[in-house]
Amino acid sequence: MTLQADVRLTRGLLHLDVELGAQPGQVVAVLGPNGSGKTTLLHTLAGLIRLQQGQIHVAGSLWDCPKENVWEAPEQRRTGLVLADHLLFPHLSVIENVGFGPRSRGVAKANARARARTELEAIGLGDRLEVRPRELSTGQGPEGRTRQGTDDRPRPLAARRTAVSTRPNHPGTDPGLSRPPAARV
Repeated sequence: MTLQADVRLTRGLLHLDVELGAQPGQVVAVLGPNGSGKTTLLHTLAGLIRLQQGQIHVAGSLWDCPKENVWEAPEQRRTGLVLADHLLFPHLSVIENVGFGPRSRGVAKANARARARTELEAIGLGDRLEVRPRELSTGQGPEGRTRQGTDDRPRPLAARRTAVSTRPNHPGTDPGLSRPPAARV
C-alpha cells in the first residue's frame, strides 16, 4: 500500500508543511526537535487532526483533502496510532492481547490465536507470544498494541510515536534504548 501525503496546517505557533511518501513495506522515520510537529503529523495521518491544505492518499484512496471537501474519519481509515504507553491488558499474554480484537468480534479462539501468531511473527515477536506486556521493551509493546485492535482485513498502515530526544547526552539519543517515531506502510 502506498502513502502520498502533503500535510499543511497551523496549530498555535506550529506551521506544519510536510510532503511524505512511502511504498509498500517501507519504514519512514519522522525525526525532529520537541515541538516540530512529529506527533501532529502522525495524528493528521490517523485522522485525529484535519488538514487545512494539502491531501493524504493511501492505496489510491483519498483520505483527506480540504479543497475537495473530502475527509475520512479515523475509524474509516483503519489505521493504528500507538503512543509510548503500551495500552495492553496486563493480565493477558501478548498473543492473547493480539487475539482479543478478533475474539471480541466472534472469531473462534483457535482461529484468533493462529492469526495473532502470524501477526506477531510478521513483526518479529514470534518468540514473545506467551510473555506479559510488562516484559516487552518500549518498542515491542506498541507493536503488540497495533496488532491488538486489528480487524479481519486491516490496511497495514501503523504509526508509532515513541519518546526520543534529539538532545546530546540524553538517554533517548541512544539507539539501543528507543527507536524514532515511524510510520510503516
